[in-house]
Amino acid sequence: MKNQILTILLGTLFFSTFVHAANEIKCSPAILHPGDKLTIKTSKAFQDFAIDLPYKFNRSTMQFLTETDPLTAIIDSKKFMKQKGIEIDVNTVTFNGKVPIFSKSGIYKFLVSTNLETDDGTPSYACKVKFIL
Repeated sequence: MKNQILTILLGTLFFSTFVHAANEIKCSPAILHPGDKLTIKTSKAFQDFAIDLPYKFNRSTMQFLTETDPLTAIIDSKKFMKQKGIEIDVNTVTFNGKVPIFSKSGIYKFLVSTNLETDDGTPSYACKVKFIL
């Protein structure tokens, strides 16, 4: 009986933590095509904003979208924090003002955190979209 109660309590705790984390960032729509606009909303202010691409850019699939890296930034982190999200036009958003971000079909994963460059347990949250050319 104790094991059943413990299992239920741990399951409830895990589920509520998962639901809370899933609500920290939301991408819509889940499937994108050329010409679409992607809306990314966050529940609170986050300083770091990054993307995990389905291809490599600058020898990596992970790229910062705030000014942590001026070559890939699409928004100032202070502005991003105030807005609690961003709307992205998939046809016009670029790295360096030159290279289209949405250039290949695949899964694009967006990440937010107060600090993505740490392994100290700072939580990060993600949402994914599928882009189809």
